[in-house]
Formats: sequence, C-alpha cells, structure tokens
Amino acid sequence: MRGRRTEERVVRGIGVQLALAAAGSAAITLVFVSLPSLKLGYRAPALHVALETAAALIALLAAFLVFGRLQRDGRVADLVLACGLGVLAVSNFAFYAVPAIAETRPHAEIVWSAIAGRLLGAGFLAAAALASARRLGRPKRAGIVAATAAVAILGVATAIAWALHGHLPLPAAPAVHAATARHPELDVHRSFLVVQVLGALLYLVAAGGFAVRAARRNDGFFRLLALACVVSVFSHVNYFLYPSSYTEWVYLGDAFRLAFFVLLLAAALREIATYWRTATSLAALNERRRLARDLHDGLAQEIAFLRSGVAQVDGPLDDPQLALRLAAAAERAEGESRQLLAALAAPTEATFEILLAETLETVAAREGVTIDHDLAAGVTVDRVRAEALLRIAAEAVTNAARHGCVDVVTVRLEWVGARLRLLVADRGRGFDPRLVEPDDFADGHGFGVTSMTRRAAAIGAELSLRSKVGGGTAVEVLV
Repeated sequence: MRGRRTEERVVRGIGVQLALAAAGSAAITLVFVSLPSLKLGYRAPALHVALETAAALIALLAAFLVFGRLQRDGRVADLVLACGLGVLAVSNFAFYAVPAIAETRPHAEIVWSAIAGRLLGAGFLAAAALASARRLGRPKRAGIVAATAAVAILGVATAIAWALHGHLPLPAAPAVHAATARHPELDVHRSFLVVQVLGALLYLVAAGGFAVRAARRNDGFFRLLALACVVSVFSHVNYFLYPSSYTEWVYLGDAFRLAFFVLLLAAALREIATYWRTATSLAALNERRRLARDLHDGLAQEIAFLRSGVAQVDGPLDDPQLALRLAAAAERAEGESRQLLAALAAPTEATFEILLAETLETVAAREGVTIDHDLAAGVTVDRVRAEALLRIAAEAVTNAARHGCVDVVTVRLEWVGARLRLLVADRGRGFDPRLVEPDDFADGHGFGVTSMTRRAAAIGAELSLRSKVGGGTAVEVLV
C-alpha cells in the first residue's frame, strides 16, 4: 500500500532532517570555537533591534495560526503551543524591541524579565510537545483563559524583577575594553549560564516531542517546529559559550536564534498553505455532492417516475412498440443519471482523513453523538481500502451510540510503524464477548462484528475488538 511506503519515508525523512540540523549546528559551533581568529561578535545595535522585532512578529503570526488550529481541532497541545508562542512574542516586544527603540539601557530588571519570558516560552513549547491529543469542550474559551493566565504569569515574573530593583545583577555585561577588542569579553553571572542550560534542555525535549508528533500524524507543521527547536538548542549552547545575549553585540547565538524564528516562519507559511489546499478541496467536494443531491432529488426521481409510469400505460397507441421504447429510453436515462451521481459523489483529491472526518460527522449527526477524533494528515489509501475502512468506522461509531449508550466516541487514525491504525473506542456499557455467539453479533445484538471482520479481511487488514461490561468497547483495525 502506498500509505505504508509514505509513512516509512516520512519517519526516515524526519530522522535524517533532525540529524542533519543537529550535525550542521554542532559543526558550525565547533568551527567557531576551534578557530579563535574568526570574528564572533559585531557591534550592531540597529541589527539587534531588527532581529528582535522580526522574531516578535514571527512568533505573533505563528501564535495566531496555532490559535486557529485550536479553534478547528480543540487540542490541548495546540492550546499550550499557542500560549508559548504568544509569550515569546510579548516578551520580545516588551523587553527587547521597545527598550531598544526607546534607547533604554539594559537595566537588570528588564534583562531578567526578558530571561523569564524566554524561559517561560520554552517551557510552554516543551509542554506542548508532550501534551495529550485530548479535545477541549470549549476551545475558544479555554484559549482565552490560558492566554490570560500565561500573560499573568509573565506579569508576575516582571513584577518580581522590578520589586528586586537594585539587587539583581546584569547576567552578561560587556567589559570596559570591549570596544577595542576583537570580540567583547563578558563578565558573566552564574545564573545566566544556568538559564542557558535549562533553555537548551527544554528545547531538546520540545524537539523530540514535536518529531514524534510529526511522524505519527505526518504533519509538516510539527516537523518544522522540531527542526526549529533543534536549532534553538544550539542557540542556547552558543549563549553559554559566548554570553552575548541582551547586549548591543550580535553573536553566533543570535544567528542560531534567528534561524529558529525563520523555521518558525516557514512552519507558519506552510500552515497557511495547508488551510488553502484543504479549503479548496473541501469546497470542490461539497460542490460535487451538492450537484449529486440536486440530480438525485430532481432528474433521477423524475426519470424513475417516468419509467414506472410508462410501464403502466394500457391504452391503445398508434405505435404498439412506443411504450416499450419509452420504457427502454427511461431505463437508459436512469442508468446514465445514476452513473453521473456516482461520479459526482466519488472522492476527488481529498485525502483519506478528510473523507473519514466527513463520514464521522455524518454518522455523529445521525446518531446524536460527539466524535473526538485525532486523524493523521496526508493519509493515502486506494479506493477499495478507503471504502472498507470508512464503512468499518461508521459501523463502529453507530454501535457505540446505539448499544454503548455514550455521548462521546473517540476515533484515532495514526501510524504504528509501517501500518495504519484505525481505532474507534467508547466508555459505554460494553459487553462480554465470551457470552455472545458469533451469529448474535450480526443479528440479534446488532454489533455488526461479523461484517466488520469480513470487510477488514477483504483488504488484508486485522480487526480486533476489546470490550468488558461497564468498561466500554474498542474496535481496532491495522492495515
């Protein structure tokens, strides 16, 4: 199946890209460390302001787009990620760009507020990478509450820094003779080095978590986030080796940090392109289905009526064969209209997860349940397998709603190694499979396990059912 080969390529591709990013960043760092003759620092206050302003704008754009993902999917991970990016944007504006534009000297209070903002943003990103895929009941409200809480935490950290006015050291202050040196020698406070180590560890955790999520869901947005976090790890490593942050000097660590935000911008642009493609695909599919409904409710119904009516003509006719020819013509027209309906209703370029989401939406509306789904992106399967999986998913959701007596059904579509996994689970009444005869599944009890098993076997898939009384039911298909 093309989906398996695609998944294997995705996993290998992500691993290779992360390895290359880490190896390249490490090589660049080692070159500058090993060759003291290379000029590491440049005194460029205007460039520093431009870098921090650009970083703030990119983080703000990315936060806005992730908030859009939150509104669409309602995931906890998107909520935490949006907060982290928002904190990075606010802290860059408030503690870097604005003081620099106002030509304010880097007071210790401002510097420590900026440190708190960076560290808090990194913590949110690491938490987002490890967060569950659970859906929120009211994502918009949760987003507003979480954003308010994140800003409040940042505000508290800033208030503490200003309350300690006069007692906080500058973490990294240029020496007096920096202006004549090839690169500034910095008097470094130990706490600054601790912050850089902690920041590097947080971004390392974030890189690993986003890489796993990207492989599981084939999500290019998380892949770019993982690469960005790898680069950010080395920005903190360079700040540890050459503590140049929060000064007018631009160092290698600033270059790595800029690369982090450039990759973040690439992720944001990719997300925008994904929105466009999805909207276009769904618009085309919905239009085709609208035409199919119109034909079904209009032309096809009229032709069917004509065919049945002509068959009942019993009066004298000039041409005895006219009734037969009319019936044959009506039958041909009906057949052609049915073919047209099938062609219009058939999937176009929509990927399987889009078709599955639409099927789940239809079943959920019919059965009066809510679907909590997490579907891997970009899944491609052939038409026969797609049809079987869609029918299995619909049957499993229907069973959960009718027999499990539940309000929420969980559906997962993800890759497990090289195999595609479809899981439909509920926390309903459940039953004991050992007490039910095979024939009962298909008839008296209506669970439809026999039909689902046969559909799975027909496409070379494995179907398993787990259930217990009071413990819910789970139907799993591995293709």
